[in-house]
Amino acid sequence: MRRKEALSFGLLLFILVLLSSPAAAGGGDPLRISLEEAVTMALENRINLGAAAAAVAEAEANLKKAEATRWPGLTLSASGTKIDPEPQIPGGIGGGIGGIGIMPNPSYSTGLTLTWPLYTGGKVSSGIKMASLGLAAARADYEKRREEVIAAAVNGYVNLLKAEGLLEISRRQVEIVKEHLEMVELKMALGAATKTDLLETRVRLSQAEQGLARTEHGRALAEMNLKNLLGLTGDEELILAELPAMEKDLPLPALEEATGTALECRKELAGLRYYLAIAEENLRMAKGFWKPTVALVGNYAESQSKSPGLSDPTLTVTLGLEASLFSGGGKLAEVREKEAALEKGEYNYRQAVEGIKLEIRQKHLAVTEKLHGLELAVLTLEQAEENYEFTRARYELGAAQNLEVLTAQNTLYQCRFEELSAGYDYFLAVMELYQAMGKIERFLEEVKPDA
Repeated sequence: MRRKEALSFGLLLFILVLLSSPAAAGGGDPLRISLEEAVTMALENRINLGAAAAAVAEAEANLKKAEATRWPGLTLSASGTKIDPEPQIPGGIGGGIGGIGIMPNPSYSTGLTLTWPLYTGGKVSSGIKMASLGLAAARADYEKRREEVIAAAVNGYVNLLKAEGLLEISRRQVEIVKEHLEMVELKMALGAATKTDLLETRVRLSQAEQGLARTEHGRALAEMNLKNLLGLTGDEELILAELPAMEKDLPLPALEEATGTALECRKELAGLRYYLAIAEENLRMAKGFWKPTVALVGNYAESQSKSPGLSDPTLTVTLGLEASLFSGGGKLAEVREKEAALEKGEYNYRQAVEGIKLEIRQKHLAVTEKLHGLELAVLTLEQAEENYEFTRARYELGAAQNLEVLTAQNTLYQCRFEELSAGYDYFLAVMELYQAMGKIERFLEEVKPDA
């Protein structure tokens, strides 16, 4: 019996040690990162920029392929034929006139063909130009996607910080309600509180605990989203450095300056300009449909067989010209198609310009609004804290009702949450203004702790 008890005690001790280890707790040491490190990790995560980088590589290969069309092409061809059984044909080899001979079997042939486009009516040069513009557009799209990843990393970082702050506020709210519940229970024991006061306070505590559970879940979701963006797959807890303090009087560009910077630096506008240039080149090519194509073709071929003396080398040089004389109106329709495509691109570009102007005005106003909201939230929180302390003191003296204390607690909770959100919302509003200007990396430089 003692041996069994010793074994049971040892097994229990082993399980307790195993459960208390970091690996069993769900991960190793927590991972501490700053905002700058989070942005770097997001950019290094291949999932975020892999497709855009592949599009650039595809455009580079397309340009090389287009450039190769200006040079001659050389192809080699070879074939061999064997017939079994060997055919007997009149007048064949060794048969003489009217005799029965043997067809050369097997037979072989080889050939080299050289093709060199001498004049294509500008098609080759246009193809190279469009491929070059396509590469520039792909690079602009890559830069645009890069800015989107940076913005997503900042948003994810801030959302996790906000979730952690809200979690702390919810914990404090639970503690406050618990302290007040103890006060109500004491007063009830002394006959200075009613059962209704006790039930109201217990309900409020239950609500606070439910809110705490929701904020814990929200914090876990925010951490999962940020980890997914950063390419982290482990279970380690993220510990984020606080954001650098952003001055309320941070100098921001005026509306006109911000608009001009956006129209000059926004990557999607640059991409649209490249696509417009491609459409113009397509139209120019379509209008030159009547231009002929001249190509030089050289061919060397040789046929051989097992029979001695059978060899038939030939060399041909051909200068070919091809021109479209009649297409049933198809070429003219193609020209109209390219003109319509160019016009559509111009409208899209103008629409994008107007959209960016409107976006800059909205983001500029949003910064002012969030700054005003932050200042108001700070002032309101001070008043809510003062009101709660005053109401609590009155309740302890019997000069206030329990419902007044609970209302003051709820108001304090809301004001703390609004003050927390207002600070982060102002930070994000400034970031979004710089993103709308196409200068999000300048924003990161200005909010560095050592900037």
